[in-house]
Amino acid sequence: MSSLAAYAFARLHFIGRDLAFSVLLSTLMVPGVVTLIPLYIIYRNIGWIETHYPLIVPRILHSVFAIFLLWQFFKSIPQELEDAAEIDGASTFQIYWKIMLRQVKPALAAVGIFGFWTRGTTSSDR
Repeated sequence: MSSLAAYAFARLHFIGRDLAFSVLLSTLMVPGVVTLIPLYIIYRNIGWIETHYPLIVPRILHSVFAIFLLWQFFKSIPQELEDAAEIDGASTFQIYWKIMLRQVKPALAAVGIFGFWTRGTTSSDR
C-alpha cells in the first residue's frame, strides 16, 4: 500500500497533492505517545479492542517513512517510461503495476529491511 501511495504522490497530478504530502510528512514529527489515546478511541469504536488487529493492520497498511522513501525512488525514474506505456494504451494502474513497481524492487527491499529492523528494536536501541 505504501508503494501505491508513493506512486500517486510522485507521478499523479491532483488537487491538493502537495498539501496532502506535506501533512503526511508532518506526521513523522508527532511522537507516538501523543496518538495513543485517540488511537485507542478509534480501535474501541471499530471493535478492535482485545484483538490483534491494532498490532498488525496499521503496520501493514502504511508507513510514512516507506512512502517517503518510495516517493524519492519514483521521482528518480524517467518520465519517458510512463509516457511510452501510456502511448501503448496502458491505464494508470497498469503503468504502476507492470512497469513502475518492477523498477522500484530495490527500494521495496530496503523498505522491507527497515520494516523488520524497526519491529524488533525500541527507540533507545537505534
